[in-house]
Amino acid sequence: MLSIIICSTSRKISNFLQENIEATCGVEYETIVIDNSESKYSIFAAYNLGVRRSKFPFLCFAHEDIAFRSSNWGIQLIEHMKLNHVGIIGVAGTHYLTRSIGQWGDSGINSVNYIQNTKQKNRPEALFNNYTNTNNPLAEVVCLDGFWFAMPKEIFSRISFDEMNFGGFHCYDMDICMQVRSIGYKAFICFDILIEHFSHGHFGPDWEFNANKWFLKWRSNLPQSSISLSPKKEFYMNWGLFSKSLLKNCRLPISTKGHRRIQLSLILKFRFFPYFFSPHTWRILLWYFLKYPKLMKYSQPS
Repeated sequence: MLSIIICSTSRKISNFLQENIEATCGVEYETIVIDNSESKYSIFAAYNLGVRRSKFPFLCFAHEDIAFRSSNWGIQLIEHMKLNHVGIIGVAGTHYLTRSIGQWGDSGINSVNYIQNTKQKNRPEALFNNYTNTNNPLAEVVCLDGFWFAMPKEIFSRISFDEMNFGGFHCYDMDICMQVRSIGYKAFICFDILIEHFSHGHFGPDWEFNANKWFLKWRSNLPQSSISLSPKKEFYMNWGLFSKSLLKNCRLPISTKGHRRIQLSLILKFRFFPYFFSPHTWRILLWYFLKYPKLMKYSQPS
């Protein structure tokens, strides 16, 4: 009934995770481990390979540093995915994607239901926020975090992880969610499945590179929203993230690949003219430049 696809840095997943899945899943399942110990695959290619190898009608994509804390979570998951409009389900997501190059949760209009932990600190923190205040076990979002999500296999007859345009291990979650919505399905966060995650995300130059590509691919479809916002709130939310991105590019030197210069040009070129000409934008930039004049100097790309 359920194919669990994991891209692993080893030939097999840990005994801890295998035993955890066995004890909690509650339905017939198979574990498909994509051996990426030699870094042969991007996460996009690895997950596509897992889809091709799968034999069950429901697919679960998971990082290998998680643990399931709900009993019979597979039963609940399959019940949710049998609903006609469900295209993808996760446990952390946002209800609003802005017109900006950034992380999925930058808007702050997010719903989450998981336990965050790190092996180094061993301090589990339960993270829960139901932005919509719904009593339903599902809440619609527009984008999900990729450490765990599930999809009906039939949807992959129309879409796939975009290994042609992306490499590496970033933005696969944002891209597949946009693909799901583009063909008429919806994304949801579920509140009746609890997962513990043992690491945090890393957002370096490789992430920036894929984030720029993602923005170029989907800019005409932004913003995305699963809730109703007033025009004023929507404007100031987009303006705030525009200013944040602009200041980030003014503050940090250009990397050797020119990632920040590319990002700045994209911000200024696409769909940001209302925010660029806002007096609020220039006020905050003037304050920044007066206070930190040395940070206006860029390093030159090689």
